Amino acid sequence: MIVFVDGKKKDISKEDCRVCDLLEELGVNREAVVTVVNGEITVEETELSEGDEIKIISAVSGG
Repeated sequence: MIVFVDGKKKDISKEDCRVCDLLEELGVNREAVVTVVNGEITVEETELSEGDEIKIISAVSGG
């Protein structure tokens, strides 16, 4: 699967896992990101497959 973390591409060889498993493996704080799989915003329990394109986008706030 192809993973983009804040715009940086990473090739991940992982078969059939969930979004939450991938975030844990990458050391990403699940509460601070939005995950997009194949162009659709997803929840942490979404199953991933080889060939998926995943974008992990950090939420930014400020004032």
